[in-house]
Amino acid sequence: MKVPADEVHTDVSKKGAWGLPAYASKLIFIKDRASGKHTKTRKYVNYRSGHKNSVKKTKHEGDVYRALHTEPEFADHFLPFIGADRGAEWAYVNFKPTDTQDLIEVLNDMFMTNSVDDKYVRRIAKQIFEALEFLAKKGYIHGDVKVDNVLVDGDKAYVIDLADSKRDPAARFIETEAEAVHEMLVNGFRFPKEEIEPFFTEQVESMDSLIALYRRLIHHFETKKGGQRTRKNRR
Repeated sequence: MKVPADEVHTDVSKKGAWGLPAYASKLIFIKDRASGKHTKTRKYVNYRSGHKNSVKKTKHEGDVYRALHTEPEFADHFLPFIGADRGAEWAYVNFKPTDTQDLIEVLNDMFMTNSVDDKYVRRIAKQIFEALEFLAKKGYIHGDVKVDNVLVDGDKAYVIDLADSKRDPAARFIETEAEAVHEMLVNGFRFPKEEIEPFFTEQVESMDSLIALYRRLIHHFETKKGGQRTRKNRR
């Protein structure tokens, strides 16, 4: 894939400077040469050095976005989708540019200063589970639930990276999804175990039970507002 002449690509992944061939997926900002304005954000994969699976996953991710982006609730939870394209050895997904930060960096800043804004964190957690519930109602699991796969714009959360998502998954994948949710809450958000464990006393192995779990978590983070607190850094 040649970089179009009217685009300037700025690599914002942690893979190194933008260039072809790429080794794995890269997230890049695309700027129009004439206006200097950002026109889109692109997740791009080019297969050259054993990363054929990354291309396959990005093609799949484009298919999922195409299938879901016209749903009314989609824009509330996911990056604004423009389109996707694919070739034999490359694939990309285009999004409208957003002024976002990695949630993991926001949380780590809070942990490093030993001060966590619970109200903010709980608002973000609630939005994540609203996004996951939306996917589950459409028959999908995310497949890679973790705070690393969330971007935030102020109080707004966007769930990203649907490359590992599965439609109509087997029970073992649903169970793994619930385990990943538990891991994210305890080790990602660092909520107290005594607060989180009661939600995971029963096995989750059907889509209905997964949706029910998300509904309970949404209600919990909606009603338990939290406050400013300090917590020792556990890492």
